[in-house]
Amino acid sequence: DELLFKQPESTHLGDCPICFIPLPLPPRHKNKMNEVSYHLCCSKSICLGCVYESRLKIAEQSLEQKCPFCRTPYPEDDAEAERMLKKREAANDPFAIRGVAGRCWKEGNFSECFKYMNQAAKGGDMEAHEQLGHMYLQGEGVEEDMKEAFYHWEEAAIGGHPIARMSLGVIEGEYGRHDRQIKHFVIAANQGCGVAVEQLKM
Repeated sequence: DELLFKQPESTHLGDCPICFIPLPLPPRHKNKMNEVSYHLCCSKSICLGCVYESRLKIAEQSLEQKCPFCRTPYPEDDAEAERMLKKREAANDPFAIRGVAGRCWKEGNFSECFKYMNQAAKGGDMEAHEQLGHMYLQGEGVEEDMKEAFYHWEEAAIGGHPIARMSLGVIEGEYGRHDRQIKHFVIAANQGCGVAVEQLKM
């Protein structure tokens, strides 16, 4: 419990690899823009401030648009983007493997989605752990197992994932363990999770 309820230094997203400022959480509403840009070439998440600054400098010099981090030219079409993803997948990159899992999900192939998501989680991807928690909870691509759902949410929460921690808090509340529920909500709120802040106000 000591490790589980220790306040993480940052979220699972970490810091921007260029300016080293903590990356913001994704917006709760679809009509709001995500302030993080994901790059297939190097599997890096970069803040939009650094992306815009890089693009502005490149435009001023009339150069080819490239990734602000690894300087790889941006893919020209979906086929090239797919090749980039496969290259990262072949390198056993957890971010890319989770991308394959997401594609399997969209295609309705939940068993394959689970396989790739599990592989990404074993590679240390906290988002994959969070998603696996829901898959075990709902029995999607795998047999329902609340114990496994808890395990993956706890791994993600320890790794700084505030939404996984919110899931733990909700379940703890349903079990009547409100002291543990509040601890989870407080930690998530300190990470900038708006839902956690709202729950604590209730």
